[in-house]
Formats: sequence, C-alpha cells, structure tokens
Amino acid sequence: MDTRTKILTPEQALELGERLRNQGRRVAALAGTFDVLLAETAGRIAGAVAGYDVAIAVVGDGADELLPRSARAELAAGLRAIDWVVALDNDAHKAFLDRLAPDAIVSETGSHTAATAGLIAHVQRRQSN
Repeated sequence: MDTRTKILTPEQALELGERLRNQGRRVAALAGTFDVLLAETAGRIAGAVAGYDVAIAVVGDGADELLPRSARAELAAGLRAIDWVVALDNDAHKAFLDRLAPDAIVSETGSHTAATAGLIAHVQRRQSN
C-alpha cells in the first residue's frame, strides 16, 4: 500500500472532517513535527487515538527538523494508527484545527523535540568515539 495516499490537502482534510462529524464519528487530531519516529512514539500515538474512530496527523514545523515537511508527512502516513495526514505551515495550524473541530487535539510536539534531541546527541557521541 502506498501510504502517501493518506496525505491530504488542508481543503480535503476539512471536507473529510465535516463528513465525519455528520456521520457522528469521533476524530482525534495529532499535532506535531513527526521528525523522529521511534517505536515508542508509534505506541504512544496508537494509545492516544485508541478511543477515536479516525486519527488525523497535522504535521508542522519546529525549530530544527532533520527532514523536510513533506518527508515527515510521509513518515506520519506510514503509521498504522494514523488514518489521514495534512502538512501545514505553523501559522495555519490554529485556524485549521479550529475549522476541523476534532473531538480531541493531541500535541506530540514536545515528544518529537525530545526524540530529535536524543537522536542528535546519540549521533554526536558516536562520531566522537
């Protein structure tokens, strides 16, 4: 399966959100950079969306991502727990989430920042040995 088909434009995601609400389905939005995805990250995300019918990842930017936003959107799309993905500039996140009106918003930003910092530190330690 080509998981890139799970990546939507903001307009497509908003239309989907409206259809899902009209069907009475519960939607969780996961906001984050999705820069470094570890097994523990995938497990945490699966647990966070377990009580919802649909999970939409909203991929944004942080201070020092390792990968471009499009690649991070593809990583998020590869997660089994994520149904749909939309990639946005950070300036558009709040307005998008307000319009999407999910039942829950789960912020993964802090977790992704910590994972990225841990990976960078690990690589630097390995290079100095």
